[in-house]
Amino acid sequence: MCYSHNRFMNSIISRLTGGFHDASIRIQPSQDFVVLRGDKTTAPDQYLQGTILLRLPTPQRIQGVRLSMVGHRRVARHEPSLPAFGTSETTTRFEHTWEPFDIKPLAHTDDDDSIPAGNYEWPFELLIPGATPETTKGCSRCSIAYYLKADTIRDKPGSPPQGIRAIRIMRTLPTADFEMMDAITVEGTCGGKMAYTVSVSHKAVALGTSIPVEVDMTLPEEGWRTKSVTSRLVEVHRLEGREITGHVGYAASREVLGWDLLEMQNREDDVPEKELDEQGLHIAEELPLPGEASHCSPDVDALGIQVSHMLHVDLEIENEEGDVIKRHVPIPITLFVSPAMPINAQGRFIRTRSPSPVTTCAGVLVPPPYGCHFGDEQLEVKGWPKE
Repeated sequence: MCYSHNRFMNSIISRLTGGFHDASIRIQPSQDFVVLRGDKTTAPDQYLQGTILLRLPTPQRIQGVRLSMVGHRRVARHEPSLPAFGTSETTTRFEHTWEPFDIKPLAHTDDDDSIPAGNYEWPFELLIPGATPETTKGCSRCSIAYYLKADTIRDKPGSPPQGIRAIRIMRTLPTADFEMMDAITVEGTCGGKMAYTVSVSHKAVALGTSIPVEVDMTLPEEGWRTKSVTSRLVEVHRLEGREITGHVGYAASREVLGWDLLEMQNREDDVPEKELDEQGLHIAEELPLPGEASHCSPDVDALGIQVSHMLHVDLEIENEEGDVIKRHVPIPITLFVSPAMPINAQGRFIRTRSPSPVTTCAGVLVPPPYGCHFGDEQLEVKGWPKE
């Protein structure tokens, strides 16, 4: 039984990579991600470039290599009673096939038309339209994914080897989107017992950075004290109805992270809580977002799949008699992928090695202006060992 299983696995690996004594194909994009700058109506097209490497350990009868890029949207039924990985519908929403890459101009064929052993390489490029839906993997029941696929052209179609390489398409803010850089402030009072102001320095926040939050509270009446100040980042997933997706509409949310702002403030300032209450409470914190891109999705609105985010701040005060007053403050924010810290096809942040990424204000990483390109900097993948 084990022998049969091993033969099956070796067959699969051989088909994808070429066996030890067979050919192998390697798709080598210059970057395995494409960054579209702006919304689908204004974003300019961007090039995807790279090379295909065909390795022939022995002379073989082969004509060349085929290369294509496909994009699939997968949608499963979202009823809570159904398993997350049940029956799903996959549709092709993007497809491009290059003209075949002919091997004969690169090789001197033998008398029997066999191609000599060696390495054969071709460059490729494709202009990705600015309206292309971005890669989406925030929900286990729906996704948009892109792949490069290559195989050899032989007398027997579908024979090994084959190569597959995932490509991530991301959408970021346009440089001039100043509305996203504006602060969001919510003010209010609560029964004359508490006045509060909650603000986020800018609505747009780059994934992998932090959310700048300020909270001011005053307690005009004596005998009241601050009990808790907490915050939660909630990610909302929506699937549009049948006219867009062919499925029943669906909405759900999940908590990404939570923070105890009062504890963070007390720990940093080492000021007794009583003294804070007498002076009025002021909290200014940077709430760190997940360091792994897979733990939090950017905002998305593509092919009926939507992802958005809401920062919830909860204020709570109490008096000596045990009476409690609570106030809930929701603030919408936009999470986006910064070109200064893109995400590769494996879902890992690629951080620039330069100490100062392009910024407009603290915490906001935006597309670099003309003449300042992230592609000109050395990049490293977080979590991968350095050479």
